[in-house]
Amino acid sequence: MQAKEITGKNLPGGNETFPVLGKIPQKTSSIIKGSLYPREVRLGSIDYGNADPRVVSLLRSVSVNLENSGLDADFCDPSRPFLPVIASFQLAKLPKVTSVLFSNPVEKGENVQTTQYRLQFLKDSASVYVYLHVTASLVGEAWKITEFLFDGETYAGLAQSY
Repeated sequence: MQAKEITGKNLPGGNETFPVLGKIPQKTSSIIKGSLYPREVRLGSIDYGNADPRVVSLLRSVSVNLENSGLDADFCDPSRPFLPVIASFQLAKLPKVTSVLFSNPVEKGENVQTTQYRLQFLKDSASVYVYLHVTASLVGEAWKITEFLFDGETYAGLAQSY
């Protein structure tokens, strides 16, 4: 029996390389090719391995809320009771969210981390993205949302008028 050469893409793995069999599917054109972890053009690497797990847990919970067009007050800083109200009002102006992706949190100061969300919507059978900047701060012993800002350009292109 003769060995058959396997073709594929080689990924670095320490002192060895491993072929990836078959084609790697490309779900969206905004994904940067050639990286081990997914990367999105405006979000960067989608690898949360070095992030504080408490922050990532909060951001994942917020993602679920965003998919349901809201923001639970339990995830927000109690000294900013207006945040979930404003967020829900702004989200109500958008169509149904089809998916949510967030960037690796970035430390912006002591006990302050920021991340960017990409909300995906369908408009005329095409994917449309709206970006959202979220800041989380350590409030007591828990991470809470302290800022919630839509990217004006992407939001205005999809939001319905009042």
